[in-house]
Amino acid sequence: MKSIGELKDEYDDLAESEQFCVLMSGIKRLGPRLNSILFKMKFDDLLQDIKPVSRAFASSSNESTHLCMWRGDNSLSCVE
Repeated sequence: MKSIGELKDEYDDLAESEQFCVLMSGIKRLGPRLNSILFKMKFDDLLQDIKPVSRAFASSSNESTHLCMWRGDNSLSCVE
C-alpha cells in the first residue's frame, strides 16, 4: 500500500480502481480496522454457531448433581 500511496502526485492520471487504492493507502491502521469490521459482520453467525454447544454444556452441568474427586489413596469420593 505504501508504494501505491506514492502515486498521489499522478492521481488524476490513474484509473478509478487505482485512485481508490491511493485513497485507501492514506487510512491509518487499515488492516486492523477492516478486521474489526469483518468481525462485527460475522459476530451474529459465530454466536449462532456457539449457542447449541453452550446450551448442551449448560444442560449437562445442570443434570450432574454429584461432584466426584479422586483422593490421594486412589479412591473416588462423590458428594451431592
